[in-house]
Amino acid sequence: MNFKKWISAFLVTCVTVCLIYASYNALVDPFGVFGDKLLDYGEYSMTENPRVAKIGYLKDNHEKYDSYVIGCSKSSSLPTDSLNRYFDASFYNMIMYGGDLYDIEKTAEYIIDNYTAKNIVVVIGLEEARAFNTEADGMKGNLHARVDGSPLLPFYFKYLFLNPEYSKNKLEAYFDRGYLISSKEVFVTETGTYNKSRRDAQRIPRLDKYLEENPDFTAKPWYNHIFDAELCVESLGRIKALCDSNGTSLTVIACPVYEKELLCYNVDEVKAYYKSIAEKVDFWCFSGYTDITREPRYFYDSMHFRNCVGDMMLAQMFSDESVFVPEKFGVYVTSDNAEEVINKAFDEKSDPDLTSPLTVLMYHHFTDAKALDDQLTALENAGYTFVTLGDIRAYTVKGTPLPEKPVLITVDDGYSSALTVAAPIFERHNASALVSVIGVSIGRDTYKDTGIEITEHFALEDAMEYIDRGVIELISHTWDMHQVEYDGENYRRGVLPLENESEEDYLNALRTDFEKSREALGDITALAYPNGLSTEISEVFLAQSGVDTTFTTVWGNNELVKGIPQTTRLLSRITVEENMTGDMLVEYVKNAK
Repeated sequence: MNFKKWISAFLVTCVTVCLIYASYNALVDPFGVFGDKLLDYGEYSMTENPRVAKIGYLKDNHEKYDSYVIGCSKSSSLPTDSLNRYFDASFYNMIMYGGDLYDIEKTAEYIIDNYTAKNIVVVIGLEEARAFNTEADGMKGNLHARVDGSPLLPFYFKYLFLNPEYSKNKLEAYFDRGYLISSKEVFVTETGTYNKSRRDAQRIPRLDKYLEENPDFTAKPWYNHIFDAELCVESLGRIKALCDSNGTSLTVIACPVYEKELLCYNVDEVKAYYKSIAEKVDFWCFSGYTDITREPRYFYDSMHFRNCVGDMMLAQMFSDESVFVPEKFGVYVTSDNAEEVINKAFDEKSDPDLTSPLTVLMYHHFTDAKALDDQLTALENAGYTFVTLGDIRAYTVKGTPLPEKPVLITVDDGYSSALTVAAPIFERHNASALVSVIGVSIGRDTYKDTGIEITEHFALEDAMEYIDRGVIELISHTWDMHQVEYDGENYRRGVLPLENESEEDYLNALRTDFEKSREALGDITALAYPNGLSTEISEVFLAQSGVDTTFTTVWGNNELVKGIPQTTRLLSRITVEENMTGDMLVEYVKNAK
């Protein structure tokens, strides 16, 4: 081969390798720059760089949306379904972690210039004012070239010829996907929000335990200045002018912050910043010392408020009285009232009573009506009041007050004695009990098809008279996951997976069992775990299936928080035996932690 042919072959080889290299990155598309056509795995791409991946996603999907939320990570806690309902719109969340007002402005400008934008909601925290137009990472923290106006060719070239390790990592994550989200896929592609399915299914315990489990809340605050307040305010002014000129409704929200974050800033700087914003644009202020500022359970961590707080914010903005909103939470700020309301928000601290204790009793089988009557009488004499599941939900959702010492009665398994012995006593004390029934045992006195005798379980029709009078309410104890050794050597321990059971098979078992219970009991919104055993998968699955209250067998009392429905998940209970006197039970309840 002569030199000329060698050079030609070499060049052809180089071009071929480059094409293969670029095609590999374009097809796998770890940052979603090219539309993620092959894998359709936007939750991963958006986790890598939401600024870039969301623009790639909207290129093919923008017709589904007519409104947009733009902001940093805090903005994800405004639930999309709530936004759609209140604004009568179809929202997409452009949340970008680590962004600033420059990123927000350029994104708003791009959306208004290219798509239908009926509403723009801009969410600002304090961190956005620390800098303006900075880029921490040229690969994972940069805007799309179509947004910031930088040359397109170098931009696409960078992502075509990026380190193939990025594509390799995406492929590995794609094939390792499970039911629970991982740190590699924290977004919901279709809404643009963070996927909170795991965080919103976690138990929220008493305050001391919550702080122990989340030391971030008690760590020493760092210190920051609001360095670029003037540039940020000017940016918001330009966004306002852009929206006005295009007929787009603009809503600006200063979001809630936990006390630790507030302590990181000079309060006078913060007040001056918000007052200067009001000179450019009216906005809703949920910042400052509100009624939730000093209660960490309203926050996932010290920097991010919960989705239920986002619902409170929207309820306040739209005067929705069906949702609990703390008394001192949110004010509409204008140039006329800014001086007064901003000073008040940051100078006046409050410690409202937003929690309630809750004792949950756990009974099983009854043989002695007199013993039960003695126990309930002793509790009443000690100042305890029997409440229902509806009372508890009204407290956590709407803030409806509970009595000072509320007690919820639960009865597991669905034995006939719950009707023949206990129900008349409950009715006499004006108490309503939650009875969790095992589906396969309803109306039976033998164990499944074994012929082995068991304590008799009531039939559903026998319970109707007490259900109709509100004496009992039926919930699930699973259909057939309360198994025993009669089910064979590898029987299921509650809802735990079987030995060597795949995740797919385990989920199918949970789903099948739940559907059978729902067919028998109707709409299931509460479940008592057999033997108190649960998994993270079971909690996420049940939450997504509409079950908002679950019970364990962990000994102890509980603490509910107004406006946080998740505080009714994995509730502890106090086991009550018939040989307990009323006085003994009162002492147990009083001393349980």
